[in-house]
Amino acid sequence: MAHAGRPVLVGALTIAEATRHQGKPLPRVQGIVVVAFDELAATELGVRMPSSELKKWRQGSERGLAHIKYDALIVSCALRVPGCIFVSMDDGQLALAKRFGLAAHQPQDFYDAPEPVEPAERQR
Repeated sequence: MAHAGRPVLVGALTIAEATRHQGKPLPRVQGIVVVAFDELAATELGVRMPSSELKKWRQGSERGLAHIKYDALIVSCALRVPGCIFVSMDDGQLALAKRFGLAAHQPQDFYDAPEPVEPAERQR
């Protein structure tokens, strides 16, 4: 998406999670904008996802409450951006985003497969 000239918003908590996984800072990429967990995100989290709601969500999930709370922090960063489309490879985050009204997709939903090349064209 960033290569197509569309800004990609990434929650600061997602960067923290990816950095912990890789053990080193992520590269800076033009077109990627970091969305902070700030007062707006904190308000979205507190109002729309109170602990009682997350505990109910936990009852229908195999994830632990701590995992769900972290996912909620990430989703709340998206909720603070009007018109945002939430993209994740994490099924739990996608389900939580949908539950709170976000359009939620996996990255492959935006992948345009290359046109097949006929054998004669490959030889040129």
